[in-house]
Amino acid sequence: MKKNEVSVLGWILVILGGLLLIGNLGLIRIDPVNLWPLFPLGLGLLFELRFFTGGREDPNLLVPGGILVTISITFLIFVTLGWHWMGKLWPLFVLAPAVGLAQKYLFGERERGLLIPVGILSIVGLTFLANNLGYHRIWRNLIPLAMILIGGSLLFRRRE
Repeated sequence: MKKNEVSVLGWILVILGGLLLIGNLGLIRIDPVNLWPLFPLGLGLLFELRFFTGGREDPNLLVPGGILVTISITFLIFVTLGWHWMGKLWPLFVLAPAVGLAQKYLFGERERGLLIPVGILSIVGLTFLANNLGYHRIWRNLIPLAMILIGGSLLFRRRE
C-alpha cells in the first residue's frame, strides 16, 4: 500500500473506532451490527483511491471499486431505513457492475465494447427500479417512444 492509502485506511479506522467507543460509552446510540457495510465500502474506496492517486495507470481497479461502493451504499440504505426496502431497491445490485464498468470506460481507454454491458445493465436496473418505485406509467409510454426513435434512426441513418 502507498502512503496515502495507509493514511486513508488509518483515518477510516480512527473514525470507526471513535464512533464505536462513543457508542459504547452511551454518548450516542450506535448499533455496531449495522456498521458492517462500511467495511466493503472502505475496501471499494481503497480501489478507487489506488486508481486516482496512483497515476491512473490501471483503470481495472475502478471495476471492483465501483461495484463495492454501490453495493455498500445499497446495504447502508437497508440497515438504516429497514430491510423491507430490499423489495423495491434490489435493482441497485444490477446497477453495481454498470457503475464499475462505466468508470473503467470513462477513465480508461474508452473501449466501446464496455458500453454494451453498461447499457444493458443500466437499462435493466433502471427499468426495474422505476417500476418498483411506482414510475411504471411513465415507462409504459417512454419505452415505445424510445423504440420508435431508435428504430427510426436505424432506418434513416446514412449507410456507409
